[in-house]
Amino acid sequence: MRQYPWLWVGVFVSLALFTLLHLTEWDWFENMTLLFERYDRYELDELFLSGIVLVVFIVIDANRRKRKAEIESEKAAIYKAMLNSTQHVLNNFLNKMQLFKFAAEEVPDFPREVLAKYDQISQEATAQINALNNITHISPEIIADSVAPKSVD
Repeated sequence: MRQYPWLWVGVFVSLALFTLLHLTEWDWFENMTLLFERYDRYELDELFLSGIVLVVFIVIDANRRKRKAEIESEKAAIYKAMLNSTQHVLNNFLNKMQLFKFAAEEVPDFPREVLAKYDQISQEATAQINALNNITHISPEIIADSVAPKSVD
């Protein structure tokens, strides 16, 4: 029942309408036929029917677009929350790695090329985090392109 809520609403409304029309003995369909007959000589009956169908599909399309926009907005919010959390964790990691760099700088025989490589790796990671943070349109391709290895000079 929870899987198809609008189906059940439709069933309920249809049954309620059927019961109401049956109890009041009001023949809605016959009245609609009389209305269409009045405008038949102007050929407006086809226009009314076509207009009703068009309005129904416009409403369906508008609801579909609205729902799609809501889903995209939710995706963006989830992406940003995940990104902020990841950025926090990675920044903490990079800051803690500074302790190892400071310890390595105190060792006289430690290769200076390794320290330079460490700085380069840290800058690349920071640049990639910033690139991810600046994404405005979320798609797998854009995300992959933003973290593609780029050398920081």
